[in-house]
Amino acid sequence: MPLPTATPAARLPSPLRDEASVLQARLAALAGALDWAGVQALARRWVQAVRDEPAPFWAMESLLREYPISSAEGLALMRLAERCCACPMPPPRSR
Repeated sequence: MPLPTATPAARLPSPLRDEASVLQARLAALAGALDWAGVQALARRWVQAVRDEPAPFWAMESLLREYPISSAEGLALMRLAERCCACPMPPPRSR
């Protein structure tokens, strides 16, 4: 007995979507939901606090032991750290 073939209309849609249109829809949904200036102000204080008082030399080893890169949490922390490194640094103060 031959297997039935699906008609094109009965197939599932492609899982791939246009990134630009998806991003536009997501940004439009967030347009009034977030206070971006407040988010930036809060993040700026956190980043500055870390820059003012860096962690001890062994902190990275204990962090990696607790959240290995192979875990979802470790990967999320690594991505966050990469973004923090991309934050603009203030100009150096003259001495």
